Parts: sequence; C-alpha cells; structure tokens
Amino acid sequence: MSPYIQKSKDNLAAADYLVGGNLYEASAHSAYYSVYFLSKELLSSYFGIGHDEQKILVNGPKSHQKFIKKFTECLNTVSNFEPNDFVQWFNQTNMLRNKADYKPKKSPQPIYEDNVKYAHNFAKGINDNFKLY
Repeated sequence: MSPYIQKSKDNLAAADYLVGGNLYEASAHSAYYSVYFLSKELLSSYFGIGHDEQKILVNGPKSHQKFIKKFTECLNTVSNFEPNDFVQWFNQTNMLRNKADYKPKKSPQPIYEDNVKYAHNFAKGINDNFKLY
C-alpha cells in the first residue's frame, strides 16, 4: 500500500478518534490531511503528476489552494465523473483546518462532525471511482 494511502487512512482514523473524544478542533487537521494525502496519491497514480512535481504546487503562499486547484483541474478531465462534491469536500476540510489551526474563535461541534463525514465521503468516493486501495 502506498505510504500516502496509509497516511490518509491514519489521519481519518485520528479524526474519528478525536471527534469521539470531543477534541473537535484537533479533528479538523486530521480530516483535512486525510483528504490531502489521498489526493496526492490520486494525482500521482492516476494523473501521472509525480510527488516531486507536486512539491512545486505546495511551495510558497497559498500552497494548498494551488494544490486543490490542480486537483480540481485534473478531476475535470475525467469523463463520466462529477467532481463538484469532491472539490467542495476538499475545500471545506481545508477551510475548517485553517480556522481551527489559526483562529481563536471555535466553531460549533456539529461543523467538526460534518467535516469528518466529508473526509469519509471523499475517501469512499475517490476509492470507488479510482480504485486506489
């Protein structure tokens, strides 16, 4: 199994554990990185964008937005595939991670629970469509 798939699975398990332990803000980081690592593997294995090339995408300001943009562009090239939910889940997990990591104001508990559900939906949908694991 790819190390990025394992990291994705580990982060998703951590997000579940953190939400279960009422550590909602901490779960946002793990949920996002679950989505991020799975996306890295998809770009590499399905779209042929190697990890070295991906490093260029996540360099400098707004690096994760650049990565999400490239991911979106790639998904838009797949025929008979509707990427909107996946892009929305990716953006949502990223925004909540940023908010949880950098803003002092906490979000309501259900937002974090939904965020972990988005990460699960993302992982299931990507695997169902692209058979990464």
